[in-house]
Amino acid sequence: MAVGLAPDKAFGRIGAALCCFVLAGAWLYPEPEAEIRQDTLQQVEEVLAQIASGEADAKAEEVAAQDGLVSGGSPCFMRHKRMALGVPQAFRAGFAAATLATDPALKARLLDELAAQASSGPAAWRIAMAQAELAVRSNQAQEAERFLSLAAQQDVPMTCRADELVLRADLLDPADAAALLDQAIAADPGFWAAQERLALLATTGTGRDIADCDADAARTIRSATQLAALAQLDSQFQRLERGLAGIADNGRGSLLRGMIQRATDRPDAALETWKAGLDQISSAPCDLAIRRALEGMIASMEGKS
Repeated sequence: MAVGLAPDKAFGRIGAALCCFVLAGAWLYPEPEAEIRQDTLQQVEEVLAQIASGEADAKAEEVAAQDGLVSGGSPCFMRHKRMALGVPQAFRAGFAAATLATDPALKARLLDELAAQASSGPAAWRIAMAQAELAVRSNQAQEAERFLSLAAQQDVPMTCRADELVLRADLLDPADAAALLDQAIAADPGFWAAQERLALLATTGTGRDIADCDADAARTIRSATQLAALAQLDSQFQRLERGLAGIADNGRGSLLRGMIQRATDRPDAALETWKAGLDQISSAPCDLAIRRALEGMIASMEGKS
């Protein structure tokens, strides 16, 4: 004959069983941090895999080896040779005079006169870009947009679109600016100024969402890797390092500082910088991306030593 349990004992056993079920089920789910990494750190993981395999450095060297590339040149005609052939010498001289003018009003007048003479294509594009640059420096956003629109109407090589995107980025907030710089680098990855600006912008941060931090960490690593291949002298990184002076010495700053040290053949210093950066990382979800980037670069560097 079965003996029934007292109600309080029955409920106790049911509660214990439910507790065990919940605990057992918990083992089936990933830790919150692991789940975040798996689902949202796609860009960091991708670039770290490319660094570890050597693919990132190989691609960067391939870009740097382009025939006639002068990465620091701006605009595109100065970065890539034989792009502005056919522009009359007299027009070139007039543009040089406008460039040398220090008074903004005089510069604007000279550029307006040249714009009236310029033939469509590279000449008209270059004048419109110079007018847009002047407007940006004068904090005339609407005028800058107008001239950039005129430049965009001209038939020029795709690499020149990178110049338009870089200049337009100066008018936007960090997140939108970074998106345009991504496009500029896709159009002309050998453009030093675009890579440099993106590295600094990503280190400053374009947002606090974990997806923003994932994108920023990947941008920092990719741009610094490309700059390392483009650089002919270590001194070319001096301006980039000066730009870091205004950025807090946190995990983001440490990531780029270490990348610069890696690029300038200071592997021990890079490791020390990245490890120090880990100590600055908070427990905020966004910082998981920065932590993963630092850990990945440390592992890559130690694996080659």
